[in-house]
Amino acid sequence: MKLTFGRKEFQARLADVCAVADRKAAMQALTSHFLLDAKANISTLTATDLETTLRELMADALGVEEEGSLCLPAQKLFEIVRMSENCEIRIESLGERVHVLTGQSKYRLPALPASDFPEFPKVKDAHKLDIHAGSLLKLLERTIYAAAQENLERYTLQGILLHLKTKKRLTLAGCDGHNLAAASTLLSAVGGEDIKDRKYILPGKSAKELQKILSGLDAEANLTVHLGENLALFQSAELEFAARLLEGAYPDYNKIIPKKNETIVRVANEAFQRALERMALADKVISLKFKGERIYLSAQSPEAGEAEETFQPEEHTGANVKVCILAAPFLRALKAIGDASVTIGLTDDQSPILLHSAEEGEAANYKCVVMPRRKE
Repeated sequence: MKLTFGRKEFQARLADVCAVADRKAAMQALTSHFLLDAKANISTLTATDLETTLRELMADALGVEEEGSLCLPAQKLFEIVRMSENCEIRIESLGERVHVLTGQSKYRLPALPASDFPEFPKVKDAHKLDIHAGSLLKLLERTIYAAAQENLERYTLQGILLHLKTKKRLTLAGCDGHNLAAASTLLSAVGGEDIKDRKYILPGKSAKELQKILSGLDAEANLTVHLGENLALFQSAELEFAARLLEGAYPDYNKIIPKKNETIVRVANEAFQRALERMALADKVISLKFKGERIYLSAQSPEAGEAEETFQPEEHTGANVKVCILAAPFLRALKAIGDASVTIGLTDDQSPILLHSAEEGEAANYKCVVMPRRKE
């Protein structure tokens, strides 16, 4: 195998590969290495950690003089390319070793045979759907923050729910047991058998990696998603990303989202975030009193003292109500909504709090739920 590539193009792809490859794994051929398959017309880089697999296509970035396939150490090659000057980099395989030439530097790296690398996963009996990369990215950005970071008893809460409905609507939901975010979008096409309310759970690590990958694609890029019983496959013209799905039950997000609230308050999003951040300087638990045309915020702790502020909402309808919230998840929900105005729905000091955009249309298909907290 002999090939030459430009530093900038290859470094970007190696960064994606390293994010998937497991540098701490004992079975190095499977996970800490990536498979470089160099062909004249199109070459691929493939990495896996046995739960997720990424294959990136490189149609123009490589100049291949001699075709071949080898497993190369992902992190080591990335560091070599990153530290090299902006020049062409040449790779030549000599038996079980690979020579890497960068400007005046020369490296000899151990390589492993391509036959040691696992085959790319195949998804069977899958439902196929088409979606723009930007649309799926937005769904992930709006829900991934609500997934549990660690929950050994209910491990499925560390994942993201993909709910494929009969009316060609895809919903993603994240839930940690105290907070929920659910976002949905209409699909342009759904293939396979008739859809009958199918649900899939994408592991949290895979969801975060998919989010990074999608952020590097054009928002209008076409993405084909295959959802099988145990595997999800995401394909674009540039790459393929496969992830094993979690098995188990996931909370019914429709039952968690309040259907009716006694009090509806609309606030300017960014201004209300700043007010909450100021109160959080005193304590992580903030008291919110919604009364008439004012919101009274307060927080106190023995270490930081007391803080109070009065905030004017854009609109208030319904009864007065007082709740305590945990600042961090409430702020994450407001930031994830992102729109200029946010509607807050409340019932009492113990019922779930509903947050959603004050705008109509597709923005109304995104809802966040935050549970109130008791002051300790």
